[in-house]
Amino acid sequence: MYIDTHQHYWCPELGYYDWLKSENAILQRDYLPEHAAEWQRELGIEASVVVQAAPTPEETSFLLGLAERNPSISGVVGWLDLESPEFPEEFERMRLNRKLVGLRPMLHTISDKNWVLQPQVVSNLRVMAAEQFPLDIVMQGEHLDRIVELQRQIPDLRLAIDHLGSPDVRGQRMEPWLEAMTQLAANEQTVCKLSGMMTLTGEGDQMKQLYPYVEQVVRLFGPSRIMFGTDWPVSLYGGAIQEVFELFEGLLHSLVPAQDHDRVRYHNAFQFYGLDPLNHTAGSN
Repeated sequence: MYIDTHQHYWCPELGYYDWLKSENAILQRDYLPEHAAEWQRELGIEASVVVQAAPTPEETSFLLGLAERNPSISGVVGWLDLESPEFPEEFERMRLNRKLVGLRPMLHTISDKNWVLQPQVVSNLRVMAAEQFPLDIVMQGEHLDRIVELQRQIPDLRLAIDHLGSPDVRGQRMEPWLEAMTQLAANEQTVCKLSGMMTLTGEGDQMKQLYPYVEQVVRLFGPSRIMFGTDWPVSLYGGAIQEVFELFEGLLHSLVPAQDHDRVRYHNAFQFYGLDPLNHTAGSN
């Protein structure tokens, strides 16, 4: 059994996705629950957490609508304007929908690398921290020290670091990624997703390329603070969905004790995002 903590659904004709350019041909089509149902069933995905892919509340409402109609969606990590003075009111309104389990700013699309440290943004993130509401972070190398500083300013903010923290796997560089991840992992409120791995690698043996980075993530965060995610359909850039599972399971069996495998596959997702229990027959420990 798996809970996929990082999946996307979209419909390009809605017009929310400016980043879907012509070179992203494989992604320029609808990806909706009905397109994932078969492989989810075959691979044992009981439910997923769907993550925003556009910086607009309209897309978040679209995803929440999908979640209401599709029990396979356990939660939505959405988007709200963290620069807005009206954020606290909007946040409370959106939280009335129990399917909203987190928020994510798209740091990798924001030109101001210090954006996350702006006073209004920090003030609004303190509102989230006071409610123990999770924040997903997708970042590039230039954001590492900013996220470390953000965590220093708001130590009780619950952070989910997407895609291993985007280390430079192709360049085979550990620093400054490792130093930043070491500092972030020291805070028990922070978790890391084993997601987006297929698109971090270059040509050749993906497991060999990723192994030293995942090894450090497991060492730093431990089995109780890492989570599985496919990053589908973006993962299709790196290979078929079956290959995502093969890569994940290979790394899991190599680096995580067997008694902790189910923590990473699904238990940690329930705990971090506060997901509602599923109606399934799989045992839980």
